[in-house]
Amino acid sequence: MRKRRTSDGLDLFLDAICNMFGGFLFIMLFVVVSIRSATTAGVEKLERTDVRPVSDAELDVLRNDIEKLERDIAELGEDRAESRAFALKLVDPENVEKVKETSEVLEEVEKIKVANAETERENQETREEAEKLEEEKERLEKELTQAKEETEDAEEELEKVRAKRTRKTAPPMLKLSFKTEIPIVLKYGRVYFWHTYSAYGTRASDFNEDEFVVVKTKLGGSIQTEPKPYRGIDLNGDDVELELSRAFSRFDPSRDYFTIVVSDDSFGDYNILSSFLKRKNFDINPWTNVAGGVVVDRGGSGHSAQ
Repeated sequence: MRKRRTSDGLDLFLDAICNMFGGFLFIMLFVVVSIRSATTAGVEKLERTDVRPVSDAELDVLRNDIEKLERDIAELGEDRAESRAFALKLVDPENVEKVKETSEVLEEVEKIKVANAETERENQETREEAEKLEEEKERLEKELTQAKEETEDAEEELEKVRAKRTRKTAPPMLKLSFKTEIPIVLKYGRVYFWHTYSAYGTRASDFNEDEFVVVKTKLGGSIQTEPKPYRGIDLNGDDVELELSRAFSRFDPSRDYFTIVVSDDSFGDYNILSSFLKRKNFDINPWTNVAGGVVVDRGGSGHSAQ
């Protein structure tokens, strides 16, 4: 009983081994057939696509190219390792601080460059402004010199005109005159007739109330008068020559002469009136009257006249 059991077990083992070997052969056969079919299909496909097979020489070239690429990749790896090592060195605190300080110095240098450029621009503008001011100064100096020359020429011309117009006369001489005296007053730069006169130059009244006002009446019937500031003939007016001609046209230089009472506020205007009367050939007898002074009109003739 025991031997039979041992024989049955060996048979079963041999059967299993044979079955496994047969299955392995079947699988190998299937793989070989599949590879051959695939190879045949690939060859046919390559033939259809006109792809020629690669020669051994071309394979050698490709192998060399692959080896070169592998060497380049290895060198790049080494460079990468060196770069990483250098980067690690830069991470060192001292190197970082140095880089930071260098960056700050570079920034400061850049700021200084910008400030210097701005200063140079301002200096250039200042120089241009100074040049303009210098040109303006030269122009003004030329204009001033020209104005001085023109002023000097005008003064010379004025002096010539003044010399031509200056009348060379002898000092005033008093002479006896029997002409009728016409008293006039020169005050406030204006000419006043003490009396009123007709169109023929004859005396019409003892008091010209249109141009004078009575300020005081004395015993004996005499009066003290003052000229009205807004009346009379304005010697500084634009039409003074016409007004004087109109006022003195009624008088005759062969018959009348004028006594001019000149107040102290009108001495400068006396020349205007005296020049006009002299041009009209009238004799004149000037009297000066200071502030507070009194001139008495007694009438008559035979007075001295200039």
